[in-house]
Amino acid sequence: TLIDHSLFQPHRICVSVPFYHCFGNVAGTLCGLLHGATNVVPCPSFNGAACVEAIEAEKCTSIYGTPTMFVDILAEARLRKPDVSHVETGIMAGGSGLLVIVTQQRLSEVINNTMPLCPRSSVSTGTLQK
Repeated sequence: TLIDHSLFQPHRICVSVPFYHCFGNVAGTLCGLLHGATNVVPCPSFNGAACVEAIEAEKCTSIYGTPTMFVDILAEARLRKPDVSHVETGIMAGGSGLLVIVTQQRLSEVINNTMPLCPRSSVSTGTLQK
């Protein structure tokens, strides 16, 4: 390939989504493994406190979850105030649930005050058109 993979450090992904779902199975494990990432599985079923602990202890660079999972993770992070300086990116998927976070707190405030952004970070949303 034309990509110099030595320029990229493999991600350490906190995979808190269930493996019986496409998000956890394909995006969470298969794609991570194919691209040399380390998959960190904080607990057998979702637990926000366990995720925050794993993100800090394992120095995860990426976090995968649904909007409601991120609500729980961010609530726990506000209590613990962990070192998340190594977090670079993540995926939030789960339909229109992003509105859960937006209605509880402005999205930009959540991102800027709780999770650090690197220059290549972005936030995007999408909906299906009828």
